[in-house]
Amino acid sequence: MTKNMTNVVKCMHEVFECQEAGFDDWHDVMPNTGLYVRYLNMPAGTMLIGKEHAEWSVNILTAGTLVVMSDIKGEQVRLTAPQVFETGPGTQKIGKALTDVTFMNVVRAAPGETKEDIYNRIVKHEEV
Repeated sequence: MTKNMTNVVKCMHEVFECQEAGFDDWHDVMPNTGLYVRYLNMPAGTMLIGKEHAEWSVNILTAGTLVVMSDIKGEQVRLTAPQVFETGPGTQKIGKALTDVTFMNVVRAAPGETKEDIYNRIVKHEEV
């Protein structure tokens, strides 16, 4: 997590008294298309702090409205479904669901890659 995002997260926890939330999510590799798809349902009012991504991904908001902030631009954007947008390497997003939301991430998958392989490849892991 970048220093800027770490500060934002600390503020969010103090202001919103954030708690860890369980999500209805699903992710898998589509073997015929070579795509990894992550599908996430978030109830209204939920805040999500994403991990920093190491490569490009396609983001699809299929239902609902949310506010998203990226550490790269630092601006807040209100999105209402349907929306499709790309995010590049080094992007980390924070989102708050204003209504119930369904959101998907799609990235490329190499032949034979498992969903765990892809997760480890696309998410930047901090070294301590």
